[in-house]
Amino acid sequence: MTADARPRGSYSREMLENDEDNTALLARIRHLVNGVKEELSLHEALQSSAVTTIKSALDSWRVIMERNHRTAKLWLQYQRMIQILRSFLRSIRTGDWKLYLKCLCDMHPYLAATGHNNYTKSLALFIPRMQDLERTHPEVYRSFTDCLFPVRRTDGAWCGMFTDLFIEQVLMAGLKTSGGLTRGRGFDERTRLLSLFSRPICSEISQCVFEIAGLLPDDESGHRDLTASRIKRDMSDIGKLVDVFNERGVFNTSSTKLVSLSTGLIADDEGNADDAKAVGDQVLQSMVGKTVSAYSFSKKNQVKTLASAAYLKTFSGGRVELDPQHLYQRLLLMGIGDIPLSELLAYELCSLPTALFDNYMRMRTGDKAELIHHLVKLVPESVVATLPTTDLRYVIDGGGLLHKFAWPKNSTYAEIFTLYVRHVCSSYANATVVFDGYHGPSTKDEAHRRRSSNDVGAAVSVTKEMRLMMSKKAFLGNSTNKQALIYLLADEMGRARVTVEHAPGDADYKICQMACTYALERPVQAWKGNGVSPEEWGWPVTCTGFVPVQMSEPAAPAQLLRNIKCNCGGHCETRLCTCFKNGLQCTPACGQCKGIACLNSPEVDREEFDDDVDLA
Repeated sequence: MTADARPRGSYSREMLENDEDNTALLARIRHLVNGVKEELSLHEALQSSAVTTIKSALDSWRVIMERNHRTAKLWLQYQRMIQILRSFLRSIRTGDWKLYLKCLCDMHPYLAATGHNNYTKSLALFIPRMQDLERTHPEVYRSFTDCLFPVRRTDGAWCGMFTDLFIEQVLMAGLKTSGGLTRGRGFDERTRLLSLFSRPICSEISQCVFEIAGLLPDDESGHRDLTASRIKRDMSDIGKLVDVFNERGVFNTSSTKLVSLSTGLIADDEGNADDAKAVGDQVLQSMVGKTVSAYSFSKKNQVKTLASAAYLKTFSGGRVELDPQHLYQRLLLMGIGDIPLSELLAYELCSLPTALFDNYMRMRTGDKAELIHHLVKLVPESVVATLPTTDLRYVIDGGGLLHKFAWPKNSTYAEIFTLYVRHVCSSYANATVVFDGYHGPSTKDEAHRRRSSNDVGAAVSVTKEMRLMMSKKAFLGNSTNKQALIYLLADEMGRARVTVEHAPGDADYKICQMACTYALERPVQAWKGNGVSPEEWGWPVTCTGFVPVQMSEPAAPAQLLRNIKCNCGGHCETRLCTCFKNGLQCTPACGQCKGIACLNSPEVDREEFDDDVDLA
């Protein structure tokens, strides 16, 4: 790997450049890389003690990361899954039968944990039989180990193909292209047999035409993924990924919470996507000793992702996951005639009120501009005409002031402070700047999460001499960085004789309070003035602050929230039947009876049935 192709901010490089021994180790690695480019074989390079030392150091580092950082553990797990997929593709391309079986064994727990039930059952049967293939079918085993188990169009070293891929690209393409069976030739038996038996001859003719035209791939030219332009693009993409990890602080921020890098959502205590392999191993262990037809998967045994944070309160006070699509299906099965429409529309019928929350479970923003527009209309023009134009006192929102200017790249924080101080002193003769407070949980936490959800930087040491090494959005997305910046900026403004106030939480109330304080001619008294803690209103406190209460009432009628389907093999007339136990009749959603072949099915209206027969 060349110096310009190396990923920026590589964690392994930073970890190994701590002392002279590690620097010498990196020099040996560079020597090996240069040797591989010339005469040294890749196998000899991988057997080097330097590579073994680096691998051991990385393994130790991974253990530490997975123990203390849940988000880092999730991404390291994703890296292992990608490595399994790459090995799987390699086994097919090269025809490595043993590597193929190993990859299937490695995939099996992840498939079981993520709910791919058919794949899980199929592999549970396929893997043991293939591992015993040498004893049961030795000739087939020898053929497979001789790289003959994948489909090949050429005899190249990297030309193995998946069977379904070959069917789509070759057989189906021949059927659906011009001159194929679906293009006017028809699907009668004679045409199908003619097309099938002519395949070998057509293949040989096509091969000869390719040879004459010089269109066959040249083994000496190498694979197209090994070209210089492709390698350069791959290394650029790796660098972008590493930059995102650096900005989000994935591997240098200790947290016991699982956080989404794209939306900022935090998984609750039940989220366990970072333990997918352990969850899958438990599912596979529960399958031991059971037949395929008898074993049934349970969704509660699957991994809980960030999407599992969408809960609703049931009629019994518990929490269950709600899929609006499933709820709609239940409505269709039960028929809305059983529930009055006015009663049905009194519920949200989804996990959270869509008028207040978006698809990412974040509170929607209020339309402040529209509110100001209507408030201005309420002020008489005579009052507006008498407003003073001189000797004004300006109360400035510090949060809005921070977002007013773009920060120059690689500038010091002192230079950024000068930018704001100069603007306030030159534009406002007598100003008071009010900043938000980030000392603890507040009702503004939801707005902060929404604004910084896509770009949250790592915590940094903020001093006047330090330089800004990340984007402005990423820096302000971290509340610790933002509060440290506010303190230093307030000191600089104080030296410039600018009044600064710090709100204990949301600055909006403090701004109005300061404006009322300066209104000496018309004193204003705040209504009541007794603030109530959000905790008293039921807002839970998490590691990212207060979380708003999404719903306090059931999301749907109790009839819909109950489990209205059964899978019993009897007549559904005892409490062993889930529908009978909950006082509900069986529906077409039931597994065995389908709401028809049981004693708990709805009664047929004989008069209506006879009328239908007469009409027929």
